[in-house]
Amino acid sequence: MIHLYTVGVFFLEFFARIGSLFSPKLKAWVRGRNHWKSIPAVEDGVTRVWLHCASVGEFEQARPVIKLLREKDEQIEVVVSFFSPSGFEALSANSDIGIATYMPTDLPWNAKPFLDRINPSLVLFVKYEFWYHMMQAVHELAIPYGLISAYFPKGYGALSWPGKMLGKRIRQFDRIFTQDEASIQVLSESIGYEQAICIGDTRVDQVLAIQSVSFAHPVIDNFVSGDERIVVIGSNWSSDDRLLFDLIQGFPNVKFIVAPHELGEAQQMSWISEFGDKLAVLSQSTPQSLNADVQIVYVDQIGLLSKLYRYADVSYVGGGFGSAVHNTLEAAVYNKPVICGPNNKRFLEIQRLKQLDIVSEIHNLASFKLAMKRALEDEQYRQEVEQASSKFFQNQKGASQVIAFWALDQLSQS
Repeated sequence: MIHLYTVGVFFLEFFARIGSLFSPKLKAWVRGRNHWKSIPAVEDGVTRVWLHCASVGEFEQARPVIKLLREKDEQIEVVVSFFSPSGFEALSANSDIGIATYMPTDLPWNAKPFLDRINPSLVLFVKYEFWYHMMQAVHELAIPYGLISAYFPKGYGALSWPGKMLGKRIRQFDRIFTQDEASIQVLSESIGYEQAICIGDTRVDQVLAIQSVSFAHPVIDNFVSGDERIVVIGSNWSSDDRLLFDLIQGFPNVKFIVAPHELGEAQQMSWISEFGDKLAVLSQSTPQSLNADVQIVYVDQIGLLSKLYRYADVSYVGGGFGSAVHNTLEAAVYNKPVICGPNNKRFLEIQRLKQLDIVSEIHNLASFKLAMKRALEDEQYRQEVEQASSKFFQNQKGASQVIAFWALDQLSQS
């Protein structure tokens, strides 16, 4: 099975190199595979911790752990690797990261040289990143090794036949920190792993930290200063937009803040074409330039969305009509109703928030309008959401501290 996996990864890189001739994103991915070779050697007295994240969302789960580790020990240098260009490009200059890089392609001849270069004293993978040659190399070098914010639903590919043949390497983790108790049972029954503990999702700590810090923006503050209800649309793709266009037309007395997932010119121009003078682009606006006709502020700057949700009476989190819904916790932490599309089944937090009726799942324009109308106008429902959301986040916080203490204990023994 490992040979088939190796061949599969080899051809993944091969076809990515061909695709890079036509795709800027693939070109960045291919170029980034050798970035790790420029990482400097560990300085004397410094302890390196390596965290691997797929992309931006997984980094949000790692961020509170990184912050705690650095607060506890100033001699810890954090290396964060990413699989995707979007993660690396968005976060390579983040002050929480000591060194950012790409993980090399998971081929057997890359794993040990990569580990020799970064020389970590502790390794943490985030959520569902399983690269089996790298895992084996970490195991053979006896580096303490953990998986955080893990979620294993029944039938998970790496724990079911034939993926289970490779998935048995998950037993090499010294500790797995899961989001739910059911994942512990799945690990035990499928591969006999008994070193998992349920502590919750570290993103809860991250979004609570963002919520607690005050934020102001002169253009946005002026835009929301009236009596109109405010809807924040976050991480929307073009696959969300047709529905959003029709939805906005049906709510002429509501104001909208739109922060798309990517800052593509084509998507921005489609919004401008659809709404004309009713839309203002944030970077081109001042508080004085927003006249009474502006119904939409289009956010063409990265890094603001998690803070902008605080302005919402209702939030819509995009992605659910494409590959998958993005981070609903960023929106829900402000204790207001959240709406998302149907492609959300692999995210445990969304299922919990749906059960609590904090998040409403919509499938078409009709259900979207109904969910929006209830969220904007039903005051009893809004109060129920506020109470349920506040209780949910208070009950879920603290996972990052558990991981950080375990990590520091492992480092003290190494």
